Amino acid sequence: MRFLAQLISVIAHPLLLPTYAALLLMVTNDHLFGGYDRSDLSRLLWMVAFNTFLFPAASLLLMRKLGLISSLVFPEARHRTLIYVVCGVFYAWSAAVFYQSDVPPLIQAVVLGAVFTLFLTFFFSLFRNVSIHAGGAGAFLIVTVLACMAAPQYTPQLPMITAVGAGLVGTARMWLGAHDLQEIVAGYLVGMACQLAAVQLI
Repeated sequence: MRFLAQLISVIAHPLLLPTYAALLLMVTNDHLFGGYDRSDLSRLLWMVAFNTFLFPAASLLLMRKLGLISSLVFPEARHRTLIYVVCGVFYAWSAAVFYQSDVPPLIQAVVLGAVFTLFLTFFFSLFRNVSIHAGGAGAFLIVTVLACMAAPQYTPQLPMITAVGAGLVGTARMWLGAHDLQEIVAGYLVGMACQLAAVQLI
């Protein structure tokens, strides 16, 4: 059971969720990408993946190798701050790049929502630990709902599946002893609120 919880935590890692969200938008709302052919969509998806996953992940692995952080799974509180700052720099830069680029607003909102979620979770974590996994899951749930609402044919099953997935993520984090229920719920609320705020701003 612990292995399953760890697997869910890896698959639903917060650094991966912007890429999942971008892929979801491309699949469910191809009308938003009317000027894009398959190669353009592939480049856009890789751009999201490189900026929000590969670059931050490579930096974290390097910091772990150099001994700057104790663990990638259960880092000490002082090391979590460094992780948030490093990832925050990459995410803020990514949001600026996408804002200056001619990409659909929903893609911009996904990246900006991830920035807001990351920094607000970091702020709250200075006082009480908040689950960034739950924050990412909450933000992804909002993206799923918006994607389905914007799609030519609304599919209510997808948000329901995503909600179940978000619940599994929170359960997995509690099973691993990383967070308690309050920290998970706080993460969900932060992620959902941040993603809604990002959509309003774009």
